[in-house]
Order: sequence, then C-alpha cells, then structure tokens
Amino acid sequence: MRAREILLVFLASSFGCGPASLELPPLELDRPVFPTNRGIAQCTRPMPRQVAFDRATALGVSPEEAFARIEGQCTAPFKWMAEQTDMTVQVVLDHDSAVETTYPASDFCIDKLSVEADVVLSTADGKLTVRGRGSFVYMPGGALRPIELPAELSVSGAALQPAAMERYVVKVGGAGPACAGEIRRQGSQPLLAAWSSNGCRLGEDAVDTDRPEVAVRMEQLAKAWREAHLDAAWDTGVETALELDVAVSNAAICENHYRLVRVPVDVRYGTSDGIIPVHAVPGQVEFSLTSNEPTVRLLVTEETDCTTQPAAYCESLSSASLRLQIAYPNAPNQRLAHLSVSGQLRGSDEAATTQRALTIAGAPYEVECLLELDCAVDEICADGFCREPPKTQTRPSCVFDSECGISGHCRAGTCSAL
Repeated sequence: MRAREILLVFLASSFGCGPASLELPPLELDRPVFPTNRGIAQCTRPMPRQVAFDRATALGVSPEEAFARIEGQCTAPFKWMAEQTDMTVQVVLDHDSAVETTYPASDFCIDKLSVEADVVLSTADGKLTVRGRGSFVYMPGGALRPIELPAELSVSGAALQPAAMERYVVKVGGAGPACAGEIRRQGSQPLLAAWSSNGCRLGEDAVDTDRPEVAVRMEQLAKAWREAHLDAAWDTGVETALELDVAVSNAAICENHYRLVRVPVDVRYGTSDGIIPVHAVPGQVEFSLTSNEPTVRLLVTEETDCTTQPAAYCESLSSASLRLQIAYPNAPNQRLAHLSVSGQLRGSDEAATTQRALTIAGAPYEVECLLELDCAVDEICADGFCREPPKTQTRPSCVFDSECGISGHCRAGTCSAL
C-alpha cells in the first residue's frame, strides 16, 4: 500500500508520562499476519487495471460494495498514553482511483481491489490532527471473512519530540462499521495509541452472540470453568490443586478474518497450597469458528511486582510473569494444561528462566460433565453428570476411533472398549 508523509500535530505537554503509561487491554496477543499469497511463489507479476467504482469485477464485487464499510465519518474512544478522549475520523474515497489487481494463476496470489482516500483524524481535545492520503485494500476471503487492509499513513515524529528523528505509522481501518485504528512507532510492535467504535481491535468485528455457532460455544464457556477444582502438580512433583473460576466480562467479543473469536473474561484462580494466592485478573478465551471441534481455550497473562505484592512464588524475584493456559473440553487427550511463573531475580539485571511450572490434569472422567467427551467410553453425559447408559440405550454412535475416548474403538458404528 502507498504511504505518504503527513503531519501529526500533538501538544508537547501531553507527553510527560511517556509511552509506558498507555492504558492498553490487559492481554495483547500476537495479531495474525494477513496472507498475501497462497503458495511459495512471490507475487511479482501483478496485472493492475483501473475499474469503474460501481461495476462488478473479477473478484465478484464492485469497489463500491467492497469499500462500503470504509467511507464516511465516525467518532470513537481514543487512548494515547494515560489520556483518553474521542477520535473523529473522516474518509473520502477517490472513486476514480479504484484499481483491480490480478495475478497469473501460477503465482498462487490473492487478487485484490484498492482505492485511495483522503483521511482526516482529529481528537475532541484538539491535541491531535492528522491529514493525509492513503490506500485501502480489499481481498476476498473465500470460506473466511474478506481481508480489509487499513490505510497506512507515515507520520513525522518531529512535531512530537523536536529532538527526535523517529517516525510513526498511523493505520486507519475506515470511518463506517470499520471505525478503528492504531498508532505505532515505525518498525516497532508496541502499540502507542488506538481507537475503536465497537471495542474491537483494528481488523476485527464485534460478534453477535446469538449466531448459532457462537451461542453453542458461549454456552460451553459459561459452564466450563465455573468454580472448578482441578488436580495439579508442580514440576518438583508436589501435588496441589488449581482453583479456577471464569465468567464472561462486559467487554466486546470480537472476531478476526480467520474467524477466531476472542472473549474477554474475568478470572479468579490460585493453588490450594497458597503458592499462587487465589486472586482476580482479566483473561481471554478463544475459539475458532472454522473448526468442528467444540474447544474453547483460556489464556491468562499477568505481571506482578514482587516488592509491593509479595506472593509465595516470588521467592527471590523482584518481578514475575504468570501465564495460565487451559482448554475445554477436558477430554482424556486434552486434560493437560500449564501454568508457568518466570521473572527477574532480585539484584540481577537479567531475566531468570522459569522458576516454577504447574501441570494441571483434571482427574479422568470427572463426575460432572458438559459433553460426552468428559465421561468414560461406557458412560453418557446426562443432566450434567456422567452416568451409565440405560440398558435399552445403544452405545454412542461413531465414525472414527477418536470419537470413542482414549481407549475406545469404533466398531460397526458404535463405541466399544474392546
């Protein structure tokens, strides 16, 4: 995409806290990289041609349809460092600049549409003004959602820090339903500022939880880790238990191009031996809508200052990082989960290796269940409990051995322990 230099005007007084004080979401997972080809060949033979804005193209849509979410004006909450205000975005598409780019079939590349636009960004407090011209790109997603690449505007950092030669990249998703964007230092990954009208990150859409494929996963999530007590053991061999309670928070639920759904959750967890005190922390649950597997995965990451919030796991650490990963359903081959503690030793400038590691393994075939996978191969899940099937009831039907548990086999369409 084309990136043209623009001027970013921001009052110097707003930079007293430094980038480290920016309020960001507690979890910042790596953003998937949008694909640009489907094979090993490089996309070096583009065949661009100018197209009418309202005419259908070889991609199956017209530029007008492809960029319907982009043009217009919107206002969204904006965070820069410790400050929060509103960002107003105006996008005016240059309809005469629409270009369709195709590639030879041998290049295995994704065809795309692009259009240039004039972009104006301004904050309600008057401290930020951006004017520039960028290019938006649309690529069909096939079985996935279409890929909508944001316009990138190259920003001079001289207005921000007169003595600095840094540059910044402003990414603008659009001004309609795609009203989101972000600011980063050029060549740097940490996020400095962001805005979004629906609470989702740039490149994501808010999820309708009434959609059947989403609703069934949300129902699982509502029950999977409610007041759970899971058998566990430290890497030293000492046994303990993980106390875990997970509830969906009020934050936006979002879906990216790959149909991966992120659900912000409120988590309370700790170990029964007190090494990890039971405490509350924000977390995130993910599940994929492209998979038939009824799996939801929980991820919690947190940083602790051991000098002000000492805990048993701190020992000689001045700070510690905790990372908890666990998946549901608790099928016999999916019961393992991990919690790791790593951090920096007191009096040392170098980060220590992992100090402790906890392996969580729910006891096989718990009494309570949500799915048949939670029960033994000769049991069924009925009313939330594993029970023996009625004598008149046949064994679960199956196609593959994997549907019959870790020791079961699929014989003549039914599960058998033989």
